[in-house]
Amino acid sequence: MTRLKSLKVEGFRGINAPVSVDLDHDLIVLSGPNGTGKTSLFQSIEWGLFGRLTLSGTEFQREDAVVNAFHAGEQASVTLTLDDGMVITRTRSKKTKTGFTKRDSHLVVARGGQSWEGDEAQVVVEELLGLTADQFGAVTHLRQETIRDFIQGEPADRSQVIDRMIGLGLLREFVAGLDPTAVDGEIKNLEERVAAIDRTMIQATVLVRDMVAQQEQSLIAAGVAPEAMTAEALMDGLGAALAQLDQLGARLGIAPRTATPMAAAGAGPAIAQARAALREMGQARFTKYSQAEQAINRLSLLRDDLTRAADEARAFAGLDADALKARRADAEGKRADLAARHTALNQRVAQLGKQRQQAENVETALAEAERHLRELGLAGEAQTRLAGLLADIDRAVTEGKNARALEKLVPIALDYLKSAQPDHCPVCQQRLADIAAVIAELERDVNSNAAAARTQQAEHRWQSFKQEEQALKRQLGDIEGAEKDVQHRREDMDRLRRQVGQGSEAEGEALSAILVRQQEAASAEATTVQIDLGASATAVTELDGQLQGLQGKQRQLREARQKAVAALGVPTTTEDLVTLLAARIVQAEAERQGWQDMSGPLDQVAQALDMADRVTTIVQARESLADLERKYPTAVQEKQALQRVIDELNDIRLALQDIFQAATGHQRSIVEESLAALHPAINRRYNEILGHPVFSELQIVPEEAKKGTFIYFLRATSAGMSSTYVTTRFSTAQRNVAAVAVFLAVAEILEHNFTVLMMDDPTQSMDPEHQRAMASFMAEEARSRQVLVATEDPAFTDLILSASAKARRYELEPWTTDGTRVR
Repeated sequence: MTRLKSLKVEGFRGINAPVSVDLDHDLIVLSGPNGTGKTSLFQSIEWGLFGRLTLSGTEFQREDAVVNAFHAGEQASVTLTLDDGMVITRTRSKKTKTGFTKRDSHLVVARGGQSWEGDEAQVVVEELLGLTADQFGAVTHLRQETIRDFIQGEPADRSQVIDRMIGLGLLREFVAGLDPTAVDGEIKNLEERVAAIDRTMIQATVLVRDMVAQQEQSLIAAGVAPEAMTAEALMDGLGAALAQLDQLGARLGIAPRTATPMAAAGAGPAIAQARAALREMGQARFTKYSQAEQAINRLSLLRDDLTRAADEARAFAGLDADALKARRADAEGKRADLAARHTALNQRVAQLGKQRQQAENVETALAEAERHLRELGLAGEAQTRLAGLLADIDRAVTEGKNARALEKLVPIALDYLKSAQPDHCPVCQQRLADIAAVIAELERDVNSNAAAARTQQAEHRWQSFKQEEQALKRQLGDIEGAEKDVQHRREDMDRLRRQVGQGSEAEGEALSAILVRQQEAASAEATTVQIDLGASATAVTELDGQLQGLQGKQRQLREARQKAVAALGVPTTTEDLVTLLAARIVQAEAERQGWQDMSGPLDQVAQALDMADRVTTIVQARESLADLERKYPTAVQEKQALQRVIDELNDIRLALQDIFQAATGHQRSIVEESLAALHPAINRRYNEILGHPVFSELQIVPEEAKKGTFIYFLRATSAGMSSTYVTTRFSTAQRNVAAVAVFLAVAEILEHNFTVLMMDDPTQSMDPEHQRAMASFMAEEARSRQVLVATEDPAFTDLILSASAKARRYELEPWTTDGTRVR
């Protein structure tokens, strides 16, 4: 049994700089994130052994995906050392286009002093391993995409994979090659050829003979004599038509690319060329006819334009352009003066309108101010009333002060009289005859608040006087304001009168009335000027019309002469251009008639070519009929030979049916025996790595299809004997487990010498429980064979290392253009 011992890779796929890996371990784990090069290392082993990779897609055929894109030497190199000492080295230089099915690499194998190269070396490797490239992908290198396609792919594709896995791939191809229906197809083809010979030799002869007779009768009915239906008559008639075609071509300046054929066999191409030349001549004749027609129309139009321009110019013969320009200049000057006067009057009317509006506004404001002043009264009367009121306010102030002093003094005096009991008044020193009566009077005064009432009364009078004072002051201010307003309005009126030129002598009349009268006078004058301006503009317009008409007709006549001179090609001083144009028109009409008359000869040639074509058909049909009659005996011999082959193929078909039935029966027994042997191995692994909790048993079920091939379905059965297809009810993790179990079972059953199992990301979509079971299973498998596992899942890596103390871990660092790095 053979295992891997070491691997050295450089310039291959994602690996650039040299990478060496010691593989002399039972269980090896390549761990690292996606894109670090794990798959490239696995692919390097497959490519090193077989020189092939499973890479599909058009892009892989357009670009070399084997050699690393950044390798300086543009070369891929893989060296594998096996445990028996064999060293396998494969190299490849970069290529523009690739074909991975071809061994476009160089292989060298060395062991024990011997070496092999090329195809011989490849045979040595495959004999040592006991595996082909297809078997390697089925039982040794288990890829995640292989697992996915195996479960989810089409049943026919899955069935081909299973046949290759269990060693029945060649048998499937052998049985398919024995299909008797292939012989049936060949027999059918030969029978169709026999029927075609019958149609060609018998039916075709009759049809051609009838066709010749019908065409001959058709030509005789058209007035063609039988002697004109010969090859000689055809050559004579075709030669005459081609000669006439040459003459017509010479008139048109066209050389037909035709030649009179030497025999009837060349008549068809000659007629086709003549018809092409005839179409070209017809187009040339029509072009020349159209050119002559256009020339007639153009010359006639020039003649008519020139005649009309001359007649219209004579209608203005009595006018002088310079005199018209002078009269127009005078009229234009008068119109400009009137326009300026009209503009000035309009501006005057507008100005008077503004001044009238201002005068009306000032008059209205002055009347309003005077009315307001009359309502307020005179300022002197208000001032007199204010002076008397101020005197009343002063008296009220004095009374208020006395009342407040007395209000304070009475309680003090009462207390003093009660306590001192004086004989005389302390203020006026008069003798007090009855002090008790005075005290009583003061007590009544204090108790009744008479003093306070007097004080309050005095203050009320003062407040009333002050309010009246404020009212009078406001009235006086309003009067003064109104007087100023009136004064300002009168000043405005005086200023406006001075502006419009109306002094004091016009003060007896309202300024606005004066301005109205002036505005009306200015408007009337503007209207008069407007009428004069319209008449002046009309005169200018009439003169402009006359001048433009004169100049236009002169310009039209000049342009018509220039066009006629250019068309005729004569000097500009030529006088009678109309006569020359008439002569040219007659000449162009003659040319047009000549080209029109040519249509008759062209039609005659076309009819001659048609007749030659019909005669050619008859002559060639007669030749075909003669050829068919000459070949008839040979066709009969060919038919007899084909019939003998058909009889032999029928005998072969009967023999193949017997062989096919025996082979398919043998194939059926081999399939049943192989699947029966595979069944225990599949279910042992299926349960070790935790399959479905209910459907605990897997079974590959074969169904015989057409051509003796089998279609395989993967079913699962429960303890209660209910069953289901794996693809319909299993989760992704459970489908992966089922596929891994099938592949590992086949790897165990299939006989080979390479005890290595390579699993690329086998736990994708598996939960932790399935991952734990898979790790334990790999540790167990490593007891009997070498196991290489690539994974990007750190948790699964830890599970493998925990399950096996002998496991060797290689960690891949993030990828760079230098390639994969392993530590």
